Amino acid sequence: MPTAPMGQKRVLTRRVLLEKMMERYRAEGQLEHLRYVGTAVPGYGSTDPKYMLIGDTPTAEDVRMKIPFTGRPGMLLKELLTSIDLNRELIWSTNVVKYRTIADRDPSKLELDASVPYLWEEIDLVRPKYLVLLGRYVTEQFFEGHSFQSLVGGWQKWSGYDVFPTYSLKAATLNLMTRPHLFTHFHKLGEVE
Repeated sequence: MPTAPMGQKRVLTRRVLLEKMMERYRAEGQLEHLRYVGTAVPGYGSTDPKYMLIGDTPTAEDVRMKIPFTGRPGMLLKELLTSIDLNRELIWSTNVVKYRTIADRDPSKLELDASVPYLWEEIDLVRPKYLVLLGRYVTEQFFEGHSFQSLVGGWQKWSGYDVFPTYSLKAATLNLMTRPHLFTHFHKLGEVE
């Protein structure tokens, strides 16, 4: 019986491990003290990516589609990726909190604290070359005590990873003044090897 090439086996193993991680996350998400809307939205894309895009929480459309960054933020992401000639299927997209918060409010400290260990595990499993942090809440999980404004739009180091904090896709759909900055930031991403 033929076997899969080694690289393909690693990718399949990663996907299985990511699915098991999401099962554990969903079980914890049912705890009474965590109040969410809908079902958890798993990460999506290549399990051997160059970039891992990390947002804060899914939108209602993300929950419906079961894919991060759909709806208006997804349309903006498509524009950004097209501008640097990158296919979405070649990146990994995820959120820190995998459930939609009630009334799309900002995630609470309790929700972030319950979710961050799963994000660290997800990063370890996917092992992207670059982490792209989409927004202040995400960036604060990586660089506690640092001002988002002092980090946004520049390369940082975190646990051996090259990390690029930028603006939230959701925020950019509401505040059009951040859109040009996002395009500038994504062009910087497109310049790296």
